[in-house]
Amino acid sequence: MEIGSVVTFRGRSWYVRGFDPHGVTPRYVYLEDARTGRRLTVLRDRLPSSDASRRRASPLHLVDPEPDSADSQ
Repeated sequence: MEIGSVVTFRGRSWYVRGFDPHGVTPRYVYLEDARTGRRLTVLRDRLPSSDASRRRASPLHLVDPEPDSADSQ
């Protein structure tokens, strides 16, 4: 997670505006609603882990484009 990245929390998109360093407990993340600009402070443990999101299968699949009939001639 980096400042400026977008996270999903409670079904909405939020910009990460800041977070507490590793040595601070409890760790908070400071969010801004992407639509309304509303600011929110959330415990880091309540947000989905970036490691967990990497382990999940992507709903998108890359495929090779089919050649156009004009390209094959």
